[in-house]
Amino acid sequence: MPEDNISNRLKAWVKREKEPSRASFAVAIIFNLIFIYIVNQIPYWDISFITSAWTETLWILNLSLVVTIIGNLLFLFYHPQWFRSLAQIFMGVFVFWAIKALYTVFPFSFSQSSLELLTWLVLILLMVGVAISILVEVVKLVVSLVD
Repeated sequence: MPEDNISNRLKAWVKREKEPSRASFAVAIIFNLIFIYIVNQIPYWDISFITSAWTETLWILNLSLVVTIIGNLLFLFYHPQWFRSLAQIFMGVFVFWAIKALYTVFPFSFSQSSLELLTWLVLILLMVGVAISILVEVVKLVVSLVD
């Protein structure tokens, strides 16, 4: 009996989620295109706390953004729950990978050590948040496939 209750709660939770609009996918595509431009222009802007190591992370930052754009393009035409969850998992892995690259390379240099510590903490929290969102999407995928 308790398994049925948990199963029913999970199904209700997944079905309760609001159906995204095509406009939200289009906005995400536009935002990510702008972000690709910004990420690639940063080395030329001579920002004092960004080091030359930024270029070492560009490949994964760009790849993550392109994967997200492709995912949102696909959502414009096809977006049942199971497909959205599967694509969100895939996109989340690339986002995690990009944040991990920023954490590993750490292309930042701050005059205050407290800002450096804060940046490390923010990157760690972002990785944890993305990992949790991936797990949530895995649950949603399983529930939508079982249902």
